[in-house]
Amino acid sequence: TLDRSSAASDVYKRQGLGEVERALVTLRASLARCPAGVPYRCANLELALARLLLTGYRLDEAADHAAIARRGFAGAGGPTSDRVQALTLLAEIDRVRGRFTSMAAFFAEARATDGSCGFGVFVDEALATAAYWRSDVALARALAPAVGACDLAPSPVLLQLRVDLARQTGDAADVATARLGERRH
Repeated sequence: TLDRSSAASDVYKRQGLGEVERALVTLRASLARCPAGVPYRCANLELALARLLLTGYRLDEAADHAAIARRGFAGAGGPTSDRVQALTLLAEIDRVRGRFTSMAAFFAEARATDGSCGFGVFVDEALATAAYWRSDVALARALAPAVGACDLAPSPVLLQLRVDLARQTGDAADVATARLGERRH
């Protein structure tokens, strides 16, 4: 296998493919050979391909493969955490696209599937941050999870959001929440 790997690497170099492109070629080849009898494995490959495409901002392709992964995980009857990963990736793709309504819908489905307190905090952070980017400070304040929700330390995303809200509003409660978050981090 080392010889085949080395030979493949030489071919990629001659074709001028970078590391990401080589990974895309490998994933696409693996998907082409993925047997229908193992839908869970094929869905994992689709999800890996979608993530890689997202890193290159190939958003339409990433969304297509994430949707295939979502359907594959649902059809395979595997762990719900895998379907949540696909839904979260679809939400992230739509966030990058600026499609906040569909982003929120994907997050709502993911939250209904996962249901854990910690995942709910993650979703609330993402939705609040998206509201802030759209300059909807009132909605961002309403959606932002409380510092210490679910007994979790505030994430850097939540800290930044709370500090930005405090700077923008000057509201004493926002300032106090930002300071509390910084102390708990």
